[in-house]
Amino acid sequence: MKKAKSDLRHTLLEKRNALSEKQIRQWSMKIKEQLYSLPQFQNAKSCMIYVSKGSEVYTHDIVEENIRKKRISVPTTTKTKIIPSVINFFDELKVGMYGILEPKKIIEMPIKEIETVVVPCVGVDEKGNRIGYGKGYFDKLLRWIPGPKIGLAFEMQISKEVPRDKSDIPLDIVVTEQRVIKVKR
Repeated sequence: MKKAKSDLRHTLLEKRNALSEKQIRQWSMKIKEQLYSLPQFQNAKSCMIYVSKGSEVYTHDIVEENIRKKRISVPTTTKTKIIPSVINFFDELKVGMYGILEPKKIIEMPIKEIETVVVPCVGVDEKGNRIGYGKGYFDKLLRWIPGPKIGLAFEMQISKEVPRDKSDIPLDIVVTEQRVIKVKR
């Protein structure tokens, strides 16, 4: 299964990395509109939102636009886990581990206070099974978050089936530029 997951990750990253900056921004804008229409996002007073890098669905504007409306935390990555870190301004971020923007100072948001979490996807299926970058950081965190887990992905990242193992935590909602998939369990 690890090989199948690894091969799928490689294929999907290759496709996503081939997108133009313009295409990423256009599709990301549509995804943002879809995300903003969700009551699970609208009504949440506190959210953890990933800070995009490279060809991921662009989230910098989502983080910036919601800092004044909600209590926002973003991931700070250590060698073993993600710490949800509260930010009040986007310029509180600096390049951290893996080249991802992270808070200069960690102000940890207790996991039980995170009402909604927005996560990146390398790949995902309609059952909410997600492929990340293979380190398991988000799965370790998602296990403890009680609220909705929302994945952002381009439609081209949706796979018929994503291999899943015991440690993988499925998403509740997947948002693409074309649709919102509400996972039924």
